[in-house]
This record gives sequence, C-alpha cells and structure tokens, in this order.
Amino acid sequence: MINDELLFISRDITKQKEKIESIKMAYAELMQIFNNIVEGVRVIDKDYNVLLVNKTFANLAGMSEEEMTGKKCFEVFSCSLCHTPTAF
Repeated sequence: MINDELLFISRDITKQKEKIESIKMAYAELMQIFNNIVEGVRVIDKDYNVLLVNKTFANLAGMSEEEMTGKKCFEVFSCSLCHTPTAF
C-alpha cells in the first residue's frame, strides 16, 4: 500500500501463453513423427551421449528406450563410424 491506496501492476501475457502452447503442440507433433517413423533413429550429442531414440531403434538394438538414454552411443549400437568426424 502506498498512502492507503492499492497499486496494481498487470501485464497481458496472452501472446506469451499462445506462443508456449504453439511450441508444445509443435513438440508433440515432432515426437509423434519421431516415434512412429519406420527407420531407427537416435539423437546423440557431440560427446556421443544418447539423448533420444525411437521405438524402431530400440528394437534394433534389443534394448528399451530408457536403457539407452544417457549412455554413450557406442555402448548401445556401435558401427565403423564410431569416434570419427563422420559419425555425425
């Protein structure tokens, strides 16, 4: 209170909420495509950590998606390109 008066400050966050909802919808659509694609796909970072795998890749590797996430890619599914610049 300032001098026995109330002070209200407000901000319209409608556009921000709309953008957040749009991003959530785009992410959900991307994940649906990622999980239903017939090819085995994995996402790894520059340090060879598995960030994400789809169901097809999990079946190919004989492991669950949860078992692979967080491991090094060469621990999950190694190939001749492991540890080379062309691995990405």
